[in-house]
Amino acid sequence: MTFDLEQVLHHRVVRTGEAEGESAVPSASERSAAIAAAEEALAAAKAAHVQALRDAKTALDAHEKALATAEAAQATLDELGAGIEHLESQLAEATEAAAAAAPKVKATEAAADAAADAVDDANDELERVTALPVGVVYEKDLPRPYRVVAPADPISHNTCRDRLSLWLNAHGVVIKAEYA
Repeated sequence: MTFDLEQVLHHRVVRTGEAEGESAVPSASERSAAIAAAEEALAAAKAAHVQALRDAKTALDAHEKALATAEAAQATLDELGAGIEHLESQLAEATEAAAAAAPKVKATEAAADAAADAVDDANDELERVTALPVGVVYEKDLPRPYRVVAPADPISHNTCRDRLSLWLNAHGVVIKAEYA
């Protein structure tokens, strides 16, 4: 097991004090419930994303069909030259249908983007919840290589790790460690 200062700073450092008798670390059932909730949110976000993509595809197909109809009507109008009024009305209807489908395509693409963002948020939440520590190990109980030790002379030992050790010691902070 290696000692990573970034993990200590971001995920493994807690205060030793407990707020009104409550543990600073969630219980196993709370952790399991949080993980289950995050997984459910992830599944729901993925389902919404898939549905939004299907809606976007349907709207895009309708838009392409309307454009094809408009192009066919224009080609027919150009070739025949007769029945101009009828063909022009078909062209106008097809153009309106294409114009009406365009905002729906944009709206469904925006919904797909929002659903993708929800999937990302759910993944981030799941990672955050599963990264919760299992227990707290106090500094005095850590094995020798992981123990936070204040240097004898803080001035001559002015490195990042030593400054971190001094700060941790001064603020009564302990390191969370997970042991298999």
